[in-house]
Amino acid sequence: MRKIFILVTMLAAANLLSAQKNVGIGTNAPITKLDVNGALALREGVAISLSNGGARGGANDNITLPYITGTTDISSYYHITGPTAAFSLYGIAAVNGSDGEIITLVNNTGYTMTIVNTTSSGAGDSIITQTGGNLVDNASPTEGSSVTMQYSKNANGTGNPGWVVLTTQNFRITNLQGNPVSNTTPSTNQVLQWNGTSWVPSSVTGSPGPSGPSGATGTAGATGPSGPSGLAGATGPSGPSGGTGLIGATGPSGPSGGTGLTGATGPSGPSGGTGLTGATGPSGPSGGTGLTGATGPSGPSGGTGLTGATGPSGPSGGTGLTGATGPSGPSGATGLSGATGPSGPSGGTGLTGATGPSGPSGGTGLTGATGPSGPSGGTGLTGATGPSGPSGGTGLTGATGPSGPSGGTGLTGATGPSGPSGGTGLTGATGPSGPSGGTGLTGATGPSGPSGGTGLTGATGPSGPSGATGLTGPTGASGPSGATGATGPSGATGASGPSGPSGLLTNGTTTGVTPYWNGTSWVVSSTNIYNDGASIGIGTASPTAQLSNTATNIVGSDGYGLTTTSLGWAINTNSAYAIGFYNASTGSSAQGLAVKIAGTASTNRLLDLSTGSSQATAGTSVMVVTGAGTVGIGVTSPAQALDVNGAIHLGSTSTPTTGTVRWNSTLNDFEGYDGVRWISLTGLQDRTLIYTKD
Repeated sequence: MRKIFILVTMLAAANLLSAQKNVGIGTNAPITKLDVNGALALREGVAISLSNGGARGGANDNITLPYITGTTDISSYYHITGPTAAFSLYGIAAVNGSDGEIITLVNNTGYTMTIVNTTSSGAGDSIITQTGGNLVDNASPTEGSSVTMQYSKNANGTGNPGWVVLTTQNFRITNLQGNPVSNTTPSTNQVLQWNGTSWVPSSVTGSPGPSGPSGATGTAGATGPSGPSGLAGATGPSGPSGGTGLIGATGPSGPSGGTGLTGATGPSGPSGGTGLTGATGPSGPSGGTGLTGATGPSGPSGGTGLTGATGPSGPSGGTGLTGATGPSGPSGATGLSGATGPSGPSGGTGLTGATGPSGPSGGTGLTGATGPSGPSGGTGLTGATGPSGPSGGTGLTGATGPSGPSGGTGLTGATGPSGPSGGTGLTGATGPSGPSGGTGLTGATGPSGPSGGTGLTGATGPSGPSGATGLTGPTGASGPSGATGATGPSGATGASGPSGPSGLLTNGTTTGVTPYWNGTSWVVSSTNIYNDGASIGIGTASPTAQLSNTATNIVGSDGYGLTTTSLGWAINTNSAYAIGFYNASTGSSAQGLAVKIAGTASTNRLLDLSTGSSQATAGTSVMVVTGAGTVGIGVTSPAQALDVNGAIHLGSTSTPTTGTVRWNSTLNDFEGYDGVRWISLTGLQDRTLIYTKD
């Protein structure tokens, strides 16, 4: 069988998965993805063998970290062996290019180790120190040193990969801001001072002269300017997130931002008459929280209560139905007029209004001056006077002489009354809205936290049932037969016995029904247990597995479900576990649950815990244990022995083993145990820039 999938809500008696998909070890109320109430042990890997001296491209460069036996995973903790004199480390080969991997190297050889800063090479095995210079330890046969580094694909900010030094233990400072520090032994009360070439121990005061008499106390001088800030120490790894503090009082409102530029003014529509502002209705009292109804008028704002401590997050409820939008409130009074924006472009010339009625005609203008008369024609010859005839008809009118020049224009008559104004043109369409601004860039993802150690081995499951009784041995050989006795006389035939009673069971009516005894008689029509000859169903006539109480398949987070040879179990009950096991023995060999598969690949699931509202579809993974021995919490394909997508909470211990990590609540620091003593993993317990000598 490829997989064994068991729906359980516990990994072992000390482990618990919460509804928020968090995992607790030693606690039943985990507050982060992995919450450990105790110490976390990081297993030590095979020791790394180095040589004396070392060189870039030669010895002690691009060293390969040994894999955990039987895997292709590296450890988180290595001891250094081999050197019989001072030696240097130039580079460490990346393992599968895994971004965020963290390792700790411990030097107990008794010889000085130098961590060489090789950031300028840009190679994938480079080492980048905090100071930009080499790091030299104070190793001795009785007191070792350690260095913790993290692999980053952008170690020096230019896209080049390498190992970044996070913390050191028992190292001496050889550089400050890239400048060398003298190795001269300091005297009492000397301090570091820059001489133009290096930092050297120096005395800052001359020999004291004899004390003069005390003068009267002068008035207090003005406070001098603050001295420059000291060099910032290397940033340690982030500590666990503290609980949410109380919300502080609301600060005063900041000044209002300047008025943004006024958009181009659209063409003015006809001004409507300003309606009367309705009176604002009184605010209604705040109602209790019920189903979202129509939005009523806003109630009065209550005073801000003190913020209570943040409780653990409950499971997210389904999104409620959106209530109907309440009616719009009455319009508020018209606000003060804003500053007049720049004038918009002139609108097109409106249509010419209808011509108004003509005004009254102006008075007749003055008559222009009479033009000069044309020249007189010559006098015709006088004809002889005949007798007077009858009066002739009127002769034809002579041709009109040329017109005289036009007279000047008469005075303009008074303007007539204006015609009525034309109706206001229609309002132009509103211009389209400007495009929305693009979404800002997503910030870079912070480096992954260190991989946790391998989880505790689950308790051994209960002993299996006793085996069946062995076959009976062969019967021994029969002894010799005795002599046959004389035949006795035949006895009289006895009377016939009474008929036996009828059988207890009658034939059933439904295929697969299993009968049971109810205390009085056999029941052959029960719907409790079905057996169709291949599978057994409890409460179902169509079992989805060889033994099942459901006809619906149960599917894990990887999409695989049950087969006809599986065990399937489903319930729908609050405040109860689907499956429970209990071993009442208190002996030292008492066990809880054992799960075993033959597959050892990372794609084999030894355990798959997930959540989901439907048992027939793939759920959301909470925790997986693969056949390769890797554990994922919030991760479906763990790349390390323990791969956690979320925060880890550590407690303390007083009985450590080599590689144990704990939280020291007294010093507020993370510590690792190297087999001899506890070592700070952040360096907060071993930092000073002033030389002192007892």
